Amino acid sequence: MNVPSFVSWELLYWIPTLTDFLLLVITYTSCILKGPTWWFDNNPEWKEDNKKFESENKQLNTYNMAREKVLWDLAMIAYSGYAVLFVFAFYCCIIDLEQRLPFCWTMTCMMCIKLKHVSDKAARDGIIYWSLPMYGGYAMLKSFVH
Repeated sequence: MNVPSFVSWELLYWIPTLTDFLLLVITYTSCILKGPTWWFDNNPEWKEDNKKFESENKQLNTYNMAREKVLWDLAMIAYSGYAVLFVFAFYCCIIDLEQRLPFCWTMTCMMCIKLKHVSDKAARDGIIYWSLPMYGGYAMLKSFVH
């Protein structure tokens, strides 16, 4: 398949990887600087659930605050792990080009798993129409075409 000289299959690696890296930097920094309030305020499912607790008595509000802390801690543990591993993998892919193929296969698998757990339509569409074609496309092309 002839590809114009200004286009490279490597764009299927660079575009989503740089996008994910920038999203990680922006959202992780926001989580660290603005804390749980920012995270919960930007989560529509949490807002709906939270209305139930705000309309009830103080005892439920105390329970809600404890629940919020546990969810925040768990989310930040997972997000911190993802941040460290993603940055490390990105670095490895820059230093050793051979690592891009397993990285893209891994990201493709992660996006497939993520699809099972994402209910937001915009997030699902982003995975289906952006991440999977890019990471998966790169992985398929490099594995079976080149």
